[in-house]
Amino acid sequence: MPELCRTLIALALISLTIAFAALVIRGVTPDAVKQRTRVVVLHGTRVLFNITDQPVFNVAFMKTRGKWVGIARWYSGPSNSMPPLMCSPMSNWSQMSSSHTLAFSSDLATEAFKTLTLPSEVHCENTGEPKWAGPALPDNVYGYTHGSCTKFGDLPKVWEQYWGTHGFDARSEVALNYMRNYHRGFLFNAGFLFNASALVQQSPVLLSYKRRPEEQDTAKNFLFFRAHAATFMIALFNPHVIYRMNVSSGLLIHAHQTVFRPRFNYERINLSAGPVRWNATTFIAAGHESRGGWADAYRMTIFYLFSSIPPFRVLCSTPQINFGFSATLEYCTSLQLSNAHLYIGFGYDNCHSALLAYPVAKILSQCE
Repeated sequence: MPELCRTLIALALISLTIAFAALVIRGVTPDAVKQRTRVVVLHGTRVLFNITDQPVFNVAFMKTRGKWVGIARWYSGPSNSMPPLMCSPMSNWSQMSSSHTLAFSSDLATEAFKTLTLPSEVHCENTGEPKWAGPALPDNVYGYTHGSCTKFGDLPKVWEQYWGTHGFDARSEVALNYMRNYHRGFLFNAGFLFNASALVQQSPVLLSYKRRPEEQDTAKNFLFFRAHAATFMIALFNPHVIYRMNVSSGLLIHAHQTVFRPRFNYERINLSAGPVRWNATTFIAAGHESRGGWADAYRMTIFYLFSSIPPFRVLCSTPQINFGFSATLEYCTSLQLSNAHLYIGFGYDNCHSALLAYPVAKILSQCE
């Protein structure tokens, strides 16, 4: 009998070894086996806006001075026409507007989108998704230019003045920022509620860094926050890469980098919106799982918590969250927190945009 037990134990160990080897050969580790792939649908959300009748998409929402304002991209230029019927997926990127204009509404409840012109400092060929920079940079828009400026000769002359002011090193730093990230302040004067042209648009600040966030310099969708009397910028989700920011010059200094081991099986998470402060020690931010290119894009939101104490470690993350507007493409553009509700702005199907209100506690209950 003891000999039989030893034989059975040996056979069991051999079976486990073979199973483990098979997992390793397939590139699956035991840690990965424990991970889960899950999509959670939000039920009971309150819809504040569902913008389907204007030729804009990926609207970023912000409530300021009692009004919801929006900034977005045009489809093929400002007009009163409806978006293309076949906008999901669009057949060709060239259908998108490559002009140096953005769409802006100073009151989404009553006003159609109007045109804002991008200055030459931050524009080469194609515009990226504009977003509100949040409480860290009040009334500032953050954006980028899809990396269309590839050589020094392609760069606007204004940037040469920037280098002349900040020295030769600044030229190298700007060259590293392939996506031409920038932030730009808006001064909402007394007339802005009635006329977008009444906005006073401040000079843009080009972001630059000596150490880029990733080897392939495609980092964008940066998120800004204030902590310990300083302004910081999140460049990547995992590793969680944090830069300290000089707001006036745009210079970014690599400050912290930590690694998070998620419970859920993500392919690639890019940044989306936020962060917003949840309590004295925690921020909430949004990212999105990113797969495919333009025509076959898959984008689905995740939320995560991170510590407000340096090095700003990620504490937990949610599974993919579906807002119920698209099965494949919901791109989060803005977050605001009020009265224990998270106001979530997003574009869907590269066609339309919506703004939802949802109890933040229900979202955080999914954070693991």
